[in-house]
Amino acid sequence: MFGVKLYSGLATASLCIYTDAINNLFDALSCLLAVGGIRLAVSAKSRAYPDGLGRAEDLAGFLMAVSVAITGAYFAYRAMDRFLYPRPVNYQLFHAVLLGATVPVKLAVGLAFRRLSRRRDSLILKTISTDSFSDCGVTVMTLLSFVLSEYSGLRADAVFGLAVSVLIIVNAARLVKASAERLLGKNDVALNETAEETLLSCGFTGAEVRSYASGGAVTLAAAVTGEGDEAAARRLIQEKTGADLFLSRR
Repeated sequence: MFGVKLYSGLATASLCIYTDAINNLFDALSCLLAVGGIRLAVSAKSRAYPDGLGRAEDLAGFLMAVSVAITGAYFAYRAMDRFLYPRPVNYQLFHAVLLGATVPVKLAVGLAFRRLSRRRDSLILKTISTDSFSDCGVTVMTLLSFVLSEYSGLRADAVFGLAVSVLIIVNAARLVKASAERLLGKNDVALNETAEETLLSCGFTGAEVRSYASGGAVTLAAAVTGEGDEAAARRLIQEKTGADLFLSRR
């Protein structure tokens, strides 16, 4: 998709198509980064790292989100330059068709990664899936800009290019926030509450739970009071959350 859009962007002098091509290039590099992060997370288990290097996966997700933000900022700069110094866009139906054909491809990528992210709780896979769906919208806007540039003057390409960059930046900011929270070890409040309710239902009179995420692995540490069924609690929490449970008594 990068090659197709780069060819069309250079052939038509369309800033929107060119920036969409660079966006796809960053996506490809992000996928390579994801491969490395997930590979480290699942293959480097040891006594020192019982869950593998799961933080490598989280770090890769954060770097991917930052790269998306940088891409959006670059697009905004190019769009403002094109708005101040407009250039003619060479509209051709052939390139419009090429651009439109990439939309279902990116949609299929998004659906595939969403399915994978449901099988493995990975921020990287969720990021790629979300970014793929966002890219579908970006490409549709780019296609609309390209078609309208034939009828609405020189600055249409710049205006739509700026709109595309804002969309990318907003999406990237959300991804950066989510990945930074995970990397810094933010507690999953909803997960903790689910675990606490499960422990109380298994006979414990009190429970305080903390969650620790490392890549796709989640561990729950619970301090409990009272006598309860530990085996049942571990089994139910594993079924409900997929997390391992470690109990200590207060």
